[in-house]
Amino acid sequence: SNTAWLLHARDDALATVGAEGPSYTIDKISDDYSPLIARRIDGTMEVPLYLDTPSSGGRLVFGDDGMPKQNGTAKFGFLLLIPRSVAKAAKPAPIVQFGHGLLGTRDQATGQGHQQFAADNGYVLLATNWIGMADDDADPIAQLILTGQVHRFQQVPDRLTQGLVNALLAMRLASGRLRDDASVKFEGESVLDPT
Repeated sequence: SNTAWLLHARDDALATVGAEGPSYTIDKISDDYSPLIARRIDGTMEVPLYLDTPSSGGRLVFGDDGMPKQNGTAKFGFLLLIPRSVAKAAKPAPIVQFGHGLLGTRDQATGQGHQQFAADNGYVLLATNWIGMADDDADPIAQLILTGQVHRFQQVPDRLTQGLVNALLAMRLASGRLRDDASVKFEGESVLDPT
């Protein structure tokens, strides 16, 4: 009873995007991003949407079977940080998915400690906003608390369902179709290890 909606949305989304993951665009490439990071890649992925709106306050849409159903697609951002140690090795490196803090953003992955962790261990960092508990959810959650409209709290776990689906699809993308993108290649070799 606690996980049926999420598991259904997960399975449906993974089946929809297939083994290669969702479609995407690269929005910005920042080379020599920091002393530790050779390249920062900001992109947008297009994923199945299970909410009535991708904006804050969105609620799950349900099918006749009582399970979340797709309501078109939506675009959500992601970022990759490729350390200099990984770029220099020019071979596939493990992908570590970063989960930001409460009401935070994917940009928290760029913190000095996270950069150092990735550089020291030879990891590529992947991050997306975990909607439902991301920065753009702060005001709606505060309004629910301040106005006593607890009955509207369902939007938080509804958006969290989409946020978790987005995170899974970001990893599917990074280990799938993104691994062949020129932006993740150094000396002609992809640095994304799909395993």
